Parts: sequence; C-alpha cells; structure tokens
Amino acid sequence: MKKFAIPDVVVFGDEVIDKEHQAIVDLVLGLERFSDQCNKNELETHCDLILSTFENHFVSEEMLMAKTEFPGRNQHCSRHVKILGTCTGLLESIIARGQAIENDIMNLISRVIRHMLMDDVAFRDYLHHIGHLVPPSMGEGHSRV
Repeated sequence: MKKFAIPDVVVFGDEVIDKEHQAIVDLVLGLERFSDQCNKNELETHCDLILSTFENHFVSEEMLMAKTEFPGRNQHCSRHVKILGTCTGLLESIIARGQAIENDIMNLISRVIRHMLMDDVAFRDYLHHIGHLVPPSMGEGHSRV
C-alpha cells in the first residue's frame, strides 16, 4: 500500500491531531489488503480498529473544542456522530461481504478527507486565531499549550 500524506491544507500543526488524522487515513487505506478473499476475523478486527480510532479521535478533538470554547463545537460534534454512523454502516457491509472492494475504500476515504476539508479546517483556523496553535508555516507545527 502506498503511503498517503494528509494534504497540507488540513494539517493542524498539532502533533496529536495530525497523527490521529494520518492514522485514520492509513487504516482506511489498509483495507486494500482485504480486497481478495481474506480471513474474516482479521477483516473484522481491522474494521473494529478503524471504528475505535475514529471514536478516540473524535473524543480527543471534542475535548479540545470544549477546552478552547470553539463556537462551532455543537455542529462539529453532530457531524462526528453522522460520520461515525455512516462509516459504521460501510464497515458492516464490508464485514458482511467478507472483503473490501475499491469502491468501499474510496467511499470511506472521501468521507474522511471531506470532513477534514469542510469541518476540521474551521476548527484548526480557530485554534490558530486564538493562539492555541502556531500555524505550521510560522512555527514548528506544535501546540503552544
């Protein structure tokens, strides 16, 4: 599997969030190894790992939103719920079929990247605006707090 780097436009400059985003992308793209007949238990374990990584990331991101009093928090959190529900359904379909097809992987990855572009960028920009993060182009790309 080729390594896919998160586009610069969605890089937060927060080491934890950026690593979590990259881990989600890597796990989704890792479904590629299950495109042929595979061990259903391994497939299910991988899908469960994707979901738990989503959930853990959303919790840490939402905690940071609360801590920094992000004004768009409620709307952003409701989008997390919707994405998690959609991705759960997609992953359950993959498990039921016993393999991941390319369309599954593209559907999941497009939802992840779309959320980063449409929702996470506003949060990132807010963090930069309030001085919680130094924009990557201005500093070392790590949180000040």
